[in-house]
Amino acid sequence: MSLVVTQLSDGRLQLWAINPTFTLFSAWQVSLDPAKPWTSLSQFNPSPAVAGTTGGVYGVAAGHSPDGRVQLWVNTIFGDPPKTLVERGTLTTWKATLDPNSAWVPWEPFPLDGVAAIVAVGQLGDGRMQLFALSGTEGPPWLVTQWKVSSQPSASWSAWQFFNPQMQAPDGATDVGTFTSGVVVGSLSDGRLQAWAVGGKYGFSSSWQTSTDPSVAWTNWQAFNAPSQGVGNLFFAAVQICDGLTQMWLNPGDGALQTIRKTSTDPNSAWMAWEPFSPGPGPVNDVVVATLKNGDCQIFVMTQPAANGSVQILTSRQDRSGDHRHKPMQPWTDWASIGTLS
Repeated sequence: MSLVVTQLSDGRLQLWAINPTFTLFSAWQVSLDPAKPWTSLSQFNPSPAVAGTTGGVYGVAAGHSPDGRVQLWVNTIFGDPPKTLVERGTLTTWKATLDPNSAWVPWEPFPLDGVAAIVAVGQLGDGRMQLFALSGTEGPPWLVTQWKVSSQPSASWSAWQFFNPQMQAPDGATDVGTFTSGVVVGSLSDGRLQAWAVGGKYGFSSSWQTSTDPSVAWTNWQAFNAPSQGVGNLFFAAVQICDGLTQMWLNPGDGALQTIRKTSTDPNSAWMAWEPFSPGPGPVNDVVVATLKNGDCQIFVMTQPAANGSVQILTSRQDRSGDHRHKPMQPWTDWASIGTLS
């Protein structure tokens, strides 16, 4: 979770990235023209350091209210890293008004009640945000969740609770399951959410909402087909609807970006086989995907550190220019650099 991107209220994208020294940076589109350059990566203001953190940030997540205002969370370390989970906390900030250029409110602590780190934000079908977090300070963490109790931007959050659809084991037993690392949440074409996690009895599992009612129960955890390289203990993944098809990107153990997508726009359709994402960006440490105002998808990756410790933020987007504009599955542009972090 060192990389996140989301839409501002006017449709422009803004990206946040954590550099190798645990500092939060950001860049954003200067216009709705996807071909225009982005701003330079610069330290995000307000800085979480003003809220009392001295060890920096190690995770970032973003979502938005139904009115389009973005809310940001950072998982922080109090003291020089690494530290135990009990010395960590989560801060949040959000846009002060509906104006996409408005200031951000000062950072404030986000109530965790024993939760270790927020790992994903899902957007329910009615626009409410649902948070997913890992809980526990010893042993494999549990997955917990909470959500906005209404679609009003100022609505309160529900209490944290276990995200507990059962995990069916191969021997017929059931277990809620614990997760060693990584959770990603995305939307299906009918607005239902689907979650993937590493850990538990299957190693790579998935659960999804059983209907379009945003308050509906989720399916039991089920095995999800992993890439041939597996997912190991590192799990950097993104899910987005592109050309009407839910598509997932994943960085397995070897760092080479893989992708899988639905066979049709029917949200209940099967998944295709995993394949290398083309054009390939080389080994990556994180990946996120967002939808541009024109409906195209844009993907961002953080490269693995160079010899000097620096990382690059690379991006590619669907290409509808020239003869490509009428093809159902759009090709992607060559990778371009958003900037370098050190």
